[in-house]
Amino acid sequence: MRRDKKRFYRVFPSVEAEPGSPIFTGKDDMKGFNEFRFYKGKLIEDWPEGITFFVKGVLEDDYVLVGLHWIVVSERVCRVFEECEVKGAQFLPVHIVVEETGKELGAYWVINVFQEVDALDWEHTEWIDKWRDDLPVVNAFRVAVRREPLKNIDIFRLNVKGRGHPGVYISERLKKCLDQAGATSGFEFVPIEAY
Repeated sequence: MRRDKKRFYRVFPSVEAEPGSPIFTGKDDMKGFNEFRFYKGKLIEDWPEGITFFVKGVLEDDYVLVGLHWIVVSERVCRVFEECEVKGAQFLPVHIVVEETGKELGAYWVINVFQEVDALDWEHTEWIDKWRDDLPVVNAFRVAVRREPLKNIDIFRLNVKGRGHPGVYISERLKKCLDQAGATSGFEFVPIEAY
């Protein structure tokens, strides 16, 4: 069967931050919001106003890492999704504040990726020796996906055994849209195999 190694990408925060890039200080005001709701595969209708994260650094990166469960992106990324008509994600406003000065960095949004797809390719995924049936994707050394369920889908989480998993994946088309807009600072895109 034909493989397409660069059709989809897993999205990560960049491991090589530029000097001055925002770095989360551990201080936040989440207004009581439970960030595990991002894995429910549903729109969030009761988003609290004023969620704030404090950072060190003054650059306005397109991806700001503020914790394990948050994908915080710039206004520029939000516009790319709108211009490229990307479905399956909801943008919820947050504040990113430089802790030392109290200055707020640009407009930022947390992405709620509510589109979950049962597209894990069990046969071609490379597994770690120790298996945990309750968290299959955590046991994956290298994830592979099935192309057929992902037709016309640009952003998604994998739904495995009825559960959404933390990883966020995007299509080649969405990656090209982000590249063309220069909306990739702070991002790392790791290609995954599709069958």
